[in-house]
Amino acid sequence: MYSKKYKITELLIRGSQALIYKAINKISNKIVIIKEFHKNNYLDGLLEYKSIWKIGKHPNISTLLDYYRNDKKIILIYECYDLDFYFYLEDEIKL
Repeated sequence: MYSKKYKITELLIRGSQALIYKAINKISNKIVIIKEFHKNNYLDGLLEYKSIWKIGKHPNISTLLDYYRNDKKIILIYECYDLDFYFYLEDEIKL
């Protein structure tokens, strides 16, 4: 479905609601995050993001770049940051 535009490089998380992958946009070579919700799980997962999307564009929130859906799943494509949030918080707490 999205494989014409994105190439998955690794599975990051196998969560209860979604699979999260790191991927590359084949056109721009930019790294993206792909969240793949399966039909029986995606409604709960999407409700969590609904309030975030209402905020709109914000420097601290990843931008939704693209989406795909069919009868079995919905796929959200987000920009990817080169920041490990855990290590960022760890550094901030030490200060």
